[in-house]
Amino acid sequence: MNALKPCVMGILLAIFQQTYAQTLTHLLVLTHATQSTGQRYTVHPGSFPQDKVRKFWTEGYRIQEVSYGAESWTMVFTDDSTYQDQRYLIAPVFPEEFIRANWKEGFHLSSLTYGAGEWCAILNRQDTSIQQRLFASQTIDTTFIRLQASEGYFLTDVAMAYQEVHMVFSQDSNRAEQLFYVGKTYPKELLTVMVADGKHRVTHFSYQNNHWLLCMAEDQDFRGQEWYLMKAFPKNTIAGGWASGFLIHQFQQINYGKEQSKPLLAAKGIAEAPEPCKGELSAVEMTELARNVYNFPDEPTRYTYLSHFLNQNPTCLGNQQITTLNQMVQSDAYRYQLFLTIQNQVSPGTQLADYLHLFNDETFRRKFEKLFR
Repeated sequence: MNALKPCVMGILLAIFQQTYAQTLTHLLVLTHATQSTGQRYTVHPGSFPQDKVRKFWTEGYRIQEVSYGAESWTMVFTDDSTYQDQRYLIAPVFPEEFIRANWKEGFHLSSLTYGAGEWCAILNRQDTSIQQRLFASQTIDTTFIRLQASEGYFLTDVAMAYQEVHMVFSQDSNRAEQLFYVGKTYPKELLTVMVADGKHRVTHFSYQNNHWLLCMAEDQDFRGQEWYLMKAFPKNTIAGGWASGFLIHQFQQINYGKEQSKPLLAAKGIAEAPEPCKGELSAVEMTELARNVYNFPDEPTRYTYLSHFLNQNPTCLGNQQITTLNQMVQSDAYRYQLFLTIQNQVSPGTQLADYLHLFNDETFRRKFEKLFR
């Protein structure tokens, strides 16, 4: 019996390693740079790599971003000259006193992370003073986030530890609005739709406590981003991005069961074709769908729910159903994405080209005409 133990342990170890390898995933956001800046990155399992920080500091680099996932710390460093001074603290309890004391000295909180039983707070001092607010709660209250935005403070970082959520808000007069998503489903459709207008960029994107956290802001100077969710370590992807003028915005290792190896760009992020449709929705079902959609407070979350419903329920859509669905979206960007979603779900004899007149924006009108005429 004892002779079988090494064999059994070996099999269990192999199963564990295979499962871990299948779920280890890399979340990467690259942003087109407005200026030339050098970057370095490191992925370190276990405890926070303070020796790596000291090494990069002596080489003229400062911490740009820190994340934790899949039992590893992922750190991005920059030689951006606007980082005049930097401090950080690793602590087993939330370092609120440290953060507020450094605010008084002109520092701002640039990165907040929880991992391996410790909090990591990174603070920078730059030429321009940044006013911030810090709040803790047990949940992410979307009404509270909107209230802060109405006062000119926008969500810039979120860190979760079990049932403890800490949110960082920063004052920014250049932002007109902020969109956010919290959920267990990877927000592919939402990302795709919001980059279609060429104005919205990701400000925060992470996977914590089995939840996706996404914040996007309108930016008139936006020059492009790429999003990757891939199992392979993105060494070549990062190198290619650097060569093309992109910089790392966020980088995190996570344990996640799905893979999206392509960048979710507006031109490439079209939803996968659903299964063949299986009968039209009844008037009662359409009324129930509309009621559920309008329960959401804003169009991004309405569309996200609507898109997931259509992909999960590949029913046939006739003229009446398409007209009703169109009434659930307001902007041309969402309308265009809606037609991309339902293009393989129309009933025989229904022509999507007949709906060209619904578009007000000439850009989306041309896109729609090119696809469906």
